[in-house]
Amino acid sequence: MFLAALLVLAAQAPASPELTPEERERVLAFSPLPPPPRDSTNAHEENPLAARLGQALFFDRRFSKNGTISCAHCHDPARGWSDARQRAQGLGEVRRHTPTLWNVAQNRWYFWDGRKDSLWSQALAPLEDPAEHGGSRLQYAHLVAVDERYRSPYERVFGPLPDLSDPERFPPRGRPVPGVPEHPYARTWNGMSAADRDVVDRVFANLGKALAAYQRQIVSRRAPFDVFVAGLREGDAAKRAALGRAAVRGLQLFLGKARCHTCHDGPHFSDLEFHDDRVPPLAAADEPDPGRHEGIALVLE
Repeated sequence: MFLAALLVLAAQAPASPELTPEERERVLAFSPLPPPPRDSTNAHEENPLAARLGQALFFDRRFSKNGTISCAHCHDPARGWSDARQRAQGLGEVRRHTPTLWNVAQNRWYFWDGRKDSLWSQALAPLEDPAEHGGSRLQYAHLVAVDERYRSPYERVFGPLPDLSDPERFPPRGRPVPGVPEHPYARTWNGMSAADRDVVDRVFANLGKALAAYQRQIVSRRAPFDVFVAGLREGDAAKRAALGRAAVRGLQLFLGKARCHTCHDGPHFSDLEFHDDRVPPLAAADEPDPGRHEGIALVLE
């Protein structure tokens, strides 16, 4: 219904696509996208060697329980860094849609419920989620340690890898499984010394920081809208032509009668925070989605 209403408004809009001075002033605030904020918890976020390592990790299906799932399985560059599915599908079906990675480093919160507050910690969660990659941090640490294609790049960025060759101290698979101490991965993990768990955690965290360095490069700066705004700013008619007449009329609706900009404002077309719009969640009756209410507890945990 909302789309139909917008189409009716578009038909009633004036034929001229010329912006008023007030509209022009508002549009100029929408572009360009600013540099992403710095992450004080990731000292390697701007290191090109870390980004190159993260790119390799992103497309490698071996970083999953059975060697079939990579990050790109759901975040497909050919599909806008998403997957064109209603719900993500890894080793199992995930409860929510795959978000795009365009400009992901701009975010303050990660996942639809905001249960992570840094890009590198977000990147680690799917690697161990049973419905996504389903693997474990011990498995991934061993893979990096034995594969020279990873070992050398890792050590150039993060320093020497620890010696993981003793299977008694460092079993092949294992990870924390909160609330399920009888899980095989949890039993293995809890059987390790705290010092050895810290060693593996450090390697695992570094993999997340390399992935974040790569994803920080996934930036959209030359969309047709950006070119159009640059044309307004520079007085360049050719650049202004990047948006057609219908699109400019839609922009006028966005700023005017439709009042979309009331919520969708600034270079992100969002404030990147959570708001209760009072619309019931679209979820199966037997699977309610608490959304941000659950995410608050999880990010604090």
